Amino acid sequence: MWPVNGSRMCINVFTRAVVEQSRFFCPWGLVMTAEKSKGWGRRVVAGFKYGLSFFLMAPFLFFLVPLWFVYRQTERWAGRPAPEAPWKVLGQDGGEVHRAGFEKRNAGTTRAGGPTEPVMEKRVIGGVALVTGGGNRLGAMISQDLAALGFVVAVTYHRSEAEATRLVRQIESDGGIAQAFALDLNNPVSIAALVEEVELRLGCITLLVNNAGVFFQDASQGGWEVMEQLFKVNLQGPLWLSMKVGAAMKKSGVRGQVITLCDLWGERPLTGHAAYGAAKAGMIMATKVLARDLAPGVRVNAIAPGAVLPPREDHPGFQAMLARTPLAGEAGPDGVRHAVRYLLGADFVTGEVLHVDGGRGLV
Repeated sequence: MWPVNGSRMCINVFTRAVVEQSRFFCPWGLVMTAEKSKGWGRRVVAGFKYGLSFFLMAPFLFFLVPLWFVYRQTERWAGRPAPEAPWKVLGQDGGEVHRAGFEKRNAGTTRAGGPTEPVMEKRVIGGVALVTGGGNRLGAMISQDLAALGFVVAVTYHRSEAEATRLVRQIESDGGIAQAFALDLNNPVSIAALVEEVELRLGCITLLVNNAGVFFQDASQGGWEVMEQLFKVNLQGPLWLSMKVGAAMKKSGVRGQVITLCDLWGERPLTGHAAYGAAKAGMIMATKVLARDLAPGVRVNAIAPGAVLPPREDHPGFQAMLARTPLAGEAGPDGVRHAVRYLLGADFVTGEVLHVDGGRGLV
């Protein structure tokens, strides 16, 4: 631990030098010291060493310390966690620093050495994450998981304000940071205002998760208005939001990512849901186009779940889907959670659609 101990030694030397120089560099003080002490020669040598130490440390004190504050503020503006102050690190015991680093590197193993989850699953990533429809069901699970990874989470809602507020309190009680924001994916003004408000209150967005969507019968069952809502909420709104957030990411220079929850039915036909399938298919193509437009700083990917979360446990269509799934079961919300975590760490993956369907797309 010589770097830490050496730094602490330099600080002690500097403190002693300040005291010593008040006597040494004053000629009258030097004369008085020489008269009162027979070891004035040693005092001259010691004063010279202390003065030299102060001269060598001056550039660090008057240049690097202010530069650290500039660096800290830049990190906060970029939406990343503020770095720890160097003097706090120097004030810790060397064993504590080593132990903290060891625990961070081995967060994915138990004391007995057995694995719990992959190390990638446990690492703290940080940044500002915007999750649409993040107040309940699958969106709530994603929001909580991102908060556990160190993200500051912007939880958006349309009509579920109570659920979103409750989730924010839950995240905060678990030690995370989150805020709830209203969002209407039918309104482009609301979308643009949301991006500005999140960046103003939380910092630059580094992750967008397009989770919000609606699922109901085809336009033939409800008319033009139904089809219009399906397209606005499932395609036009998320696409517009992705473009706005992507432009903000490129402008701020952050390395960000957009993850869109699409659907198996964006690639396979589902009887009676032509408008819904067309909207999801449009988002899959939009994912690939945006991946090219926003590269290399921003990665854009999609997740296509299959039998993940039913409308209700006894839903007949959901049970029939499970019966035709090769893996003969449902992944549950954890399937999407692991997919999101994978994409967060897959630095060389963009423009991809990650299928979490138990092989349903194969039959």
